[in-house]
Parts: sequence; C-alpha cells; structure tokens
Amino acid sequence: MHKTLLPILAVVALLAAAAALPAQDPAAPAAPAKAPQANANAQNYVKTMVGFMSSPDPRLRYSVREALVVMGPQGISAVNGAKATEKNPNVKAFMTRTVAFIKNRQSRQRGGQMQRGGRDRQRTIDIDRIAMDANLTWEQMDKVLPILKKGQADMRSLMTEFREAGGNFRDQEAMKDLREEMSTIAKEAEPKLKEFLNETQVKQMRRHIDPWGDRMNRMRGQRGGRGERGRGGEGGRGGRGGE
Repeated sequence: MHKTLLPILAVVALLAAAAALPAQDPAAPAAPAKAPQANANAQNYVKTMVGFMSSPDPRLRYSVREALVVMGPQGISAVNGAKATEKNPNVKAFMTRTVAFIKNRQSRQRGGQMQRGGRDRQRTIDIDRIAMDANLTWEQMDKVLPILKKGQADMRSLMTEFREAGGNFRDQEAMKDLREEMSTIAKEAEPKLKEFLNETQVKQMRRHIDPWGDRMNRMRGQRGGRGERGRGGEGGRGGRGGE
C-alpha cells in the first residue's frame, strides 16, 4: 500500500469511529457522567484527528475537517485548544476556517437551512475543499484564492446582469451568448493560474471559477436531445410543424 494513503485511511477509520459516538448538542442539558471511559475515548479520537491538521496533504486535512464536523462542539473545543499553541500560520488559519465551518454547519442544521445544490458553494469559496480537489500546497492556496474570488465575483455579476436584463434561460441563443461570456471569464483567469499550477490543477480551478458551467452544458445537451426527438417523432415540435 502506498505510504501516503496510510494516514488518510487512518483518518477514515477515525471518522467512522467518530460517527459512532454521540455528537454533542449545545442546546441539550449536560448528560450525567455515566461513562467516563467513553468520554475519554471520544476526547482521544478528537485529539488524534486534530493532530493531522498540520499534514501537508490537503486530502488528509479535508478528511480531518469532515470528521471534526461530526464531533460538533467537542471538535471546536479541541481545535481551539490546539490553535492556541500552533506556530505555523497556515495551519493556524486552517484551524480558524475549520471552527467557522463547523459553526456554520451547526447553525444551518438548527435553522433547517441545509440546502441541496450549489447556491452556498457559489456564494462562498471553500478553499480547503478546492485544495483537496486540486491537490494544492499551502503556498498555492494563498495564490489561487484572490483569483478564485475575482472569477466568481465576475460570474455572479454576469448572472445578475442577465437576469436584470430579462434574460430567459429557455432562450437557446441567449444561453449560448451567456455561456460564451462565462467561458471567457474562466479563460481569462488561466494565464494567472498557470504561473504556479500545473495543467491538471488549472483544469480543476476552472470548475470552481465557473461552477455553473457543467450544469449549463448538461441543460443544453438535454434540450438538444429533446429537439432531436421532436423532429423525428409524431408528438415533437417538428412533427406538429409538418402537419
């Protein structure tokens, strides 16, 4: 087994164990101290996970973050405790983001605002998820973040202009023009990204700058497929036009 996979598998095992432990509810009354050994085990799991937060492997760090989300307030307490003595500014910043991420997830769960789909991803940049996707180093994360922010801001502005101008998402010509403008924004970021990323990483960055791209391409493909069926079938538009 490749040696870089061992710590990741270790965290996966910790995540499974953490999921089996009861997550703490901040609104619930404190449980009686019936099982001190179970509490000690939970604390050890969390401390072990926090110890992996300094790993240079972004996949491992992302796994740790997701495991800590399961632990809730217990995870927040452990991360804050470790952050107080952490010297590496990159690790310390990651710990700060992790605590904010856990709190945000808890807030959304309590408010019933856990959304499926891409709205939250479009409004915020999860740099740790992106680092995991593209295998970014700490230094690369710092460099790509402002480029990602500008690219996504330009995309949002473009979408806002399209809606305010009365753009119709069912208008294929309008959608084609919109898609070309979005593609241009993504392409304009590529020369900057290529200064410190390889081709594979740049491709991953394009997906995050243009989070609507894949979805819009699928929509166009589905409409094109319906059009083909319409021209060839009795119930399609082409069939009615030939009556």
